[in-house]
Parts: sequence; C-alpha cells; structure tokens
Amino acid sequence: MGPGDEVLVPSLTFIATANAVRYCGATPIFVDADRATWCIDPAALDALVTPRTKAVIPVHLYGHPCDMDPILDIARRRGIAVVEDAAEAHGAEYRGRRVGAFGAIGCFSFYGNKIMTTGEGGMCVTDDPLLAERLRLLRDHGMDPKRHYWHDIVGYNYRMTNLQAAIGVAQVKKLPGFLEKKRRLGGWYAELLAPLAAAGRILLQPEAPWAKSVFWMCSVLLAEARVSRDEVRARLHDRGVDTRPFFHPVHLGTDRSARPVTMAWRIPVARPDIGDAELEAVRAVIERRWLTQGPEVRALEAAFARFCRVEHAVATNTGTAALHVALLALEIGSGDEVITTPLSCIASANPILFQGACPVFADVERATYNLDPADVEKRITPRTKAILPVHLFGHPADMDPLLEVAERHGLPVIEDASQAAGAEYKGRRVGGLGKVAAFSMYANKIVTAGEGGMLTTLDARLAERMIAIRNFGQPAGQHFLHPFLGGNYKMSDLHAAIGRVQLDRVERFIEQRRRNVVELGRALAPL
Repeated sequence: MGPGDEVLVPSLTFIATANAVRYCGATPIFVDADRATWCIDPAALDALVTPRTKAVIPVHLYGHPCDMDPILDIARRRGIAVVEDAAEAHGAEYRGRRVGAFGAIGCFSFYGNKIMTTGEGGMCVTDDPLLAERLRLLRDHGMDPKRHYWHDIVGYNYRMTNLQAAIGVAQVKKLPGFLEKKRRLGGWYAELLAPLAAAGRILLQPEAPWAKSVFWMCSVLLAEARVSRDEVRARLHDRGVDTRPFFHPVHLGTDRSARPVTMAWRIPVARPDIGDAELEAVRAVIERRWLTQGPEVRALEAAFARFCRVEHAVATNTGTAALHVALLALEIGSGDEVITTPLSCIASANPILFQGACPVFADVERATYNLDPADVEKRITPRTKAILPVHLFGHPADMDPLLEVAERHGLPVIEDASQAAGAEYKGRRVGGLGKVAAFSMYANKIVTAGEGGMLTTLDARLAERMIAIRNFGQPAGQHFLHPFLGGNYKMSDLHAAIGRVQLDRVERFIEQRRRNVVELGRALAPL
C-alpha cells in the first residue's frame, strides 16, 4: 500500500487501525458499522470500492468476529486484499473457524490489556510463505538476512524481544483458560443486565448466531437520553467499577492528512551485561502485574534526563521509533528534506522516508567519520527542514559549527545519539545539544533495555507533543481523542526496569569501554 491507494476501514475502531494506513501514505476510507455486530457493515463496503481501493481491514471489534463471508466475497469480486485486525479477538470464531485465518494476513495485539499479553507486542499470521518472508524482512529494517546491513527495501524496527516472547509463550499455554473465563464473564454481564435490556434502558453487546465472541471488553449502549454516559460512569466509579467510553468514531476526529558491497571487518560490538539486578527488576514488575508503560517507564525517563543533563526525556520502544517521533513532532513531511549522514545504520534515514520526506546525504569528516559541517551548508535548499547528525560509533559530531549552520538557516538539529549514551562534546553530554536527541537501548548498546529508545529535549512543549505521538497521538488525559497522527511507540515497564538498572551502572560501562579502546589501540599499533 502506498500514496494514492485507498483502504477500507471501519469507523468504529481504535485509531491504530487507521493510523497504519496513513503510515503507508494511503488514505483510509471509513465504512459504517453493522448495528447487529458493531463490526464493519459488509452491505456498505461494495459501494465504497473505487479503482484506487487496494484492501479492506475488517476489525473484530471488542472480541466479536466480523461477518467474513460477504466481506471475502466482495474482496474476491473486486480484487482487493483482506487484512484482518484481530487485535482484540484472540480465539474468537466465525462459523467454527478462528479469526486471523480468513484474510491474506491477520494481525493481533499483545498489549497489556489484551486477552493474552507480552506487555507490548503483536503478531502477523498468514498462509502465504512469500508474504511471511516479506513480513520478516520489513520488521527488521528491510535487511537482507543473507547480507548484513544490506537493505533493498525500506523497513522498520518492529522486532519483538525474547523477553516479551517468553512471557507470550507462557501466556499462550494458558490462553484456553483465559478464553473460557472471558466468555463466562460475558455471560454473567448479559444475565445480570438482562432486566435493564428488557426494560429498553440499555442495549447489550451482541453475539451473532454464527459467532463465538471472546468478549474482550464487555460493553453496553445506553438506550435512553435521561442520563448521560459520563454520569453513569461516575456513579459506577463511586461503586468501585472501572469503565471506559467506546472508541470515538475515527471519521469524526481531527484531519491527519499526511505527508554488491564489500563489508569492512569489524570488532564485535558487545553482549549485554545482564545480571541478578536486572532479573530482580523484571521479577518485581511481573509481580506488580503492570507490564505496559507505567511507573518504571516514568522513573527511567527521569533518570535518563538527569544523565543527559536535560529537562525532559520520553521513552519509546526502539531507537528508530524515537527518531520517527522526533520527526513527527517537528512536523517534517512530504516534500521536505533532512540533511543527514550516509555513514550510519539504515535506521537514521528510514524514519525520514516514513514521513514522505527526502534524506539528503552530506559527506563525512575523515577525522571523525561524522557529518562535515561545511558540506552540510552546501546542501541546504528551501526544502530543508532539519539537520540530523549521527554521533557515530560513540564519537560526538562536531556540534558547534553544525549548530551555527542550523541557526543561520533557521533549522532544528536532531541528534542521533543511538550509539553514544554518555559521550561528551566539549564537556557537555550529547543529547542536550540540539533541539531533540534520540537514543537506542537495543541489546548491543551501552545501556540496554533489550529493545527501547529515548528522546531528550530542553523544550517542554516539544516533550509534551512527543509523549502524545508515541501513544497514537493521544494527549495525556484525553482518552481515545487523537488530534494528530501518532504511533504505538510506547516502552513497556518490563524493558524500562532493565534500563533503570543498566543506567545505574552506565559510568562503569563507559569506563570499561574506554579501557578496551586503549588496549585495542595498543595491540593494533604495530599494524
């Protein structure tokens, strides 16, 4: 899917369904809901298909399957792909078959509130081996598995860690029990609320005769206007009953119009230095039963801000995500140019492409391998919207002349400090020199969380915007309201717990690395 394409999605869904379409530069076309199931209405689909329509994404809403037979019939007849959004419907069945197996691809979420969880995570399922191979390629920066650091296509950093997968393996063994309990709870709600439904005061969550719902979220509609939804929620809250509103229909939200090589020999980077302290930190998170973004993430953000000597830090699930969030927050978009280095991991350039912008490569200095400030200035045009220097292999870029060039031309500087946690430029830590900086906490980095990223900035408003963008564009305190495009780039408390322990030892890690450099220099000097 790409620019100019259209994808049919239900209006009644979480924002993530439509956002995924926008990430590709395609346009989501919203389809009404079937009152009988609350899922996408097959009868409304056919009329919305145009020559630009490339796919339909039926969402198995709140654990109830869509009516898949007519959807599949329309898709076959019109030559469009079906991508199932089964994020909330693990184990749900349509006419005796499990959801996720009907379309070209089925997509599941393993977020902390789902029927089974890995804290954060997802899964694609398909019967197509070629499609599966391409999915594996896309989730790992588009990197050819046979040629390291070779990227024929634009990919992403969407990998799952073994830490999350281990939880998932344990969870999936218990999934039949989870599903039985969910259905039992759904039955209790239906039985206890039946008198209100019979009196016409509420409408109960449907279950079609051909469906086996898993009741991920038991829901009701208020059928009378004498009392508001929020009044009912407030009264339930006073009685210790937690509730949430329905998803806001996505089409009513704010418009989010988008916008052969020889490898050098290299010394292996590092294995993560993981010990009993990290194990204990993870165990404590699991015992608290709060796996997703929470108190551990907030504590890591505060500690990382102190470490970089800045006011604000915003955690993400990868370093690539951190760069993407920074570009989104600075409103870099289609037609814009960002000057960066060609000598870096592909992840420095890919987020620019994610935004429809163009990476413009400036040359590097032989003395540092980093961006050459003089060559950067030569490449500035009226379309240039930012400069993205990379502190390559842990060595700071020459920031003063870069900042002077940026100031002269009114451009923000985005530091890619993925490999340089703790590095200093003229006595100042990297991460606090530009408008915003992005760090990676991947397993081979100086400080690791398994997978993870961090943004640092001195700008409070920018930090607030980045906090919203990493959470589907949802500002703090505004549940299911999305004034602008965002992603699911949150860090889990599991990963943050590891990161906090690691950050406590970062000075020792840096000291050891500097000692290693001295020893390697001495050993290689004769060569």
